[in-house]
Amino acid sequence: MTVTAAERVGFVGEGEDVPEYPQTDLYALHRAGLTGKGIGIAVVDTGIFPHLDFCVPHMRVSAFVDFVHNEPYAYDDNGHGTAVAGIACGGGYFARETCGAAPEAKLVSLKAVDGRGNGNLFAILTAMQWIFTYHKALGIRVVNFSLGSEPMGKRDPLVLGAEALTSVGLVVVASAGNAGPASGTLKSPGISKSAITVGGAEKGSAGWGAADFSSRGGATDGPDLIAPAVNVATCRVGGGFLYMSGTSMAAPLAAGICALILQKHPTYSPARVKQVLLSSLRQLDCPASVCGAGILSPFEDDW
Repeated sequence: MTVTAAERVGFVGEGEDVPEYPQTDLYALHRAGLTGKGIGIAVVDTGIFPHLDFCVPHMRVSAFVDFVHNEPYAYDDNGHGTAVAGIACGGGYFARETCGAAPEAKLVSLKAVDGRGNGNLFAILTAMQWIFTYHKALGIRVVNFSLGSEPMGKRDPLVLGAEALTSVGLVVVASAGNAGPASGTLKSPGISKSAITVGGAEKGSAGWGAADFSSRGGATDGPDLIAPAVNVATCRVGGGFLYMSGTSMAAPLAAGICALILQKHPTYSPARVKQVLLSSLRQLDCPASVCGAGILSPFEDDW
């Protein structure tokens, strides 16, 4: 079984022109003191580059574990994990573009995907088990999976892993996948009912809607929501920033918002966090199998 990071649909280099995509009123939330402070976000991905946005004014990468090459130091030989982490909790100290949803959250990076963007079932499950064991010691409350594999039926191991993490109080956020516009293309662990599954949104001439590449559900399922996923600014390996696209970019935005909710309401269960997040969405004229309950548009008053 091969697990892949939700692939880049495209990226734009630093300094190139990109459309303006106003995402959420994050800065208002941050000014109100909701920054994710005290909340740990675990990112299971290709690793982490020690970007200044994670290290200034103090180091916020509280742990790094390599399940691919067993290296003891933090690194990212692909760039995907660094980009995902930046959207969730980049500090934005040197470029406003790289300010993540939860810029003061603690970050735990678990490298379970290799430099080509491929992982294996054992590595992902081992990372899940590690989180299950050490989440309390590290203050992990949210886990982001911007990766996916083809579903394996009722006993899908990644779904079981996601459900185990949820059972101990962790909010699990997963990307829907980039296999759209065909229906029935959601990836695992995003098919888990206990996870918060995030599809990709794009703003066109008619307004916001689902991106063509965003995976869809079937007759009875779909993503829980969609979030901006085209030309999203984030941290780049080596420093600076870039723009990336894909549902990999949508999921960590939602994960960071979950950290803000938990900062304000630290006793909330995963189910309650999911309920609050979904209640903050802007509804769209879009089938639930494509857009879920709507597009991420959180404002503090909604919480």
